Amino acid sequence: MTSKRILILGLLLSLLFASCEKNNSDGINNVRITDISMEMGGSTSALKFEYNSNNLLSKFTETYRDNIVEISVEYNSDKLPVKITRATNYQGGDGMEIIEWTESGFNFGRYNYILDSENKLSSIIDLELSSETQVYDTVKVIEYIWTGNESLKRVCTYYPPLSQWNDDWEDNYSFGEGISPFKGINIALLVTGQIEWAEELEEHQNDKCTSYFSNKYLSADITYEFNEYNYPTKATAKYNDGLTDYFYFEYEEY
Repeated sequence: MTSKRILILGLLLSLLFASCEKNNSDGINNVRITDISMEMGGSTSALKFEYNSNNLLSKFTETYRDNIVEISVEYNSDKLPVKITRATNYQGGDGMEIIEWTESGFNFGRYNYILDSENKLSSIIDLELSSETQVYDTVKVIEYIWTGNESLKRVCTYYPPLSQWNDDWEDNYSFGEGISPFKGINIALLVTGQIEWAEELEEHQNDKCTSYFSNKYLSADITYEFNEYNYPTKATAKYNDGLTDYFYFEYEEY
């Protein structure tokens, strides 16, 4: 999979805590995503989701060719994810990481995630320890500029020393009809790169499905088929380079 089109299991877009009644087009808490399969450039990949007794995502598994990655999630008493454990069938892929919640958002590794008053992501701050001063300096900032629930612009600015080797960039997303398949999954799992699938569909912290994606190199128009609950069952992403990818979604009631 290419980095432009796919991020192997790990982004994500949207804080989706709301609950709804069955058959309510605004979303329902008694339907949840269980499987995603993908057909991309001749390759196939799959994600499988499992939940605990509190109906929180507790484990998800990605299968790509012969590689299998299992991510387990532990929560605190506030039902916020705090520990992520990765197990793989290949050498060097295992590991464990901590999510630390703060008044402004949460920290994950070297990154600070800042949330706005609506609990949407407003910025990601990348910190790096200076070998000279032994102080953590800001080396990259990604700003999230929302236009209600209709569109999002991500603007990335690099600072020294990363600015020596990287150009600033921006991504643009538009959101259309239908309910995000990731509704109900905590924002920290969506935006820290734990649930990654298609980059142009990645910004799923919005309530609605992504209908368009563009950056300096790539753009995609995405269309959907929906079930009776207005959740997508199929997404077709057509790129400006002539390629087309397909994504299939399965759900369960609980």
